[in-house]
Amino acid sequence: MLKKGFFLSTMMIFLLSIPLWAEEKIGECLACHQKETRGIFQAWVNSKHAKKGVDCITCHTNHEKAKAKKSAVDPETCGKCHQDRLRQFQEGRHAIAWNGIKDHPQYQALPDPLKKAFCERCHNVQFKCNSCHTSHAFSPHEAKEPEACKKCHAGLAGPHDEMYASSLHGTVYAVDKNTVRAPNCASCHMPKGTHNISFGVVYDSWGNPVDKNGKPLSKEVQEKIRKQMVEDVCYQCHIKTLTLERFELADQVKERAKGLLGEAEKVIRELEQEGILPKGVVLGRNQLYQGSSRIEAIYYRMSQFQNVYTWKGAYHFSADFAHWYGWAHLQMSLIEIKEEARKLRELNRLRK
Repeated sequence: MLKKGFFLSTMMIFLLSIPLWAEEKIGECLACHQKETRGIFQAWVNSKHAKKGVDCITCHTNHEKAKAKKSAVDPETCGKCHQDRLRQFQEGRHAIAWNGIKDHPQYQALPDPLKKAFCERCHNVQFKCNSCHTSHAFSPHEAKEPEACKKCHAGLAGPHDEMYASSLHGTVYAVDKNTVRAPNCASCHMPKGTHNISFGVVYDSWGNPVDKNGKPLSKEVQEKIRKQMVEDVCYQCHIKTLTLERFELADQVKERAKGLLGEAEKVIRELEQEGILPKGVVLGRNQLYQGSSRIEAIYYRMSQFQNVYTWKGAYHFSADFAHWYGWAHLQMSLIEIKEEARKLRELNRLRK
């Protein structure tokens, strides 16, 4: 009885909160969705879309297509109203997120259920504005908060949220929630609201800047992009000398990490040349973590995790990630690789 009363009370609140024009305009949607998907419907009722008259039909087309599951909303649909944001989105890294994995060997090697449960949950941002602007509130304020980003940018494969949280930027923002005092993710990656979250630059695992098609950027283009970035972002809070000094420091850290990775690769390539490892060992971006030798597995951890933690930790001003999660583990893994190479040579000698 109490449950029934609560349900009726909740329904009355829903109905009273729906604008009269909405009830007339989207009658067929309203008849079902205020009951069947109450949370989604109420999120829309409270949204700016509802207040501006952007209804179900505007985004999902007609009811027949909606029933046939042909009404999924893609960025191009949103772009009919948000033209500038769509153009910016298409210039950035999110717009190629799916392209970046669909032909990747690691993605292809996974069973279909794992592809859907893991990779596709984040990389489908290429097709969905609601990866960040969650349905059906589509709140810009919500999308600007670090919590919106950490859905994909957190955890072992890309702990950007953890790097940010352990930096001074993240610490001050967590305490004050004031972007005047300290930036959040959007402050730096989406200055002035741009949806080109990467300034048109994509970075590989080694931190090499390339364009959206994977073509390396010239030194001149890199300098031009960095100049734009520091002017639009960093100089809003920091003086020029400090900003450039910090970037130069991070650049040096990245090169040192790349050097350790190169040293490890050299050890493995020598084993390959000596016939101890089979020819054609794949290392780096296209390397698989399954079905490899121990020395290859150690290198995988170096390239995909420890190296990335080092240089990205430096650029996110996280001493913990740059050193303890990154550099320290790179050094220890290099020792392991050299020791494993010694053992493999010794075993090879004993077999002869």
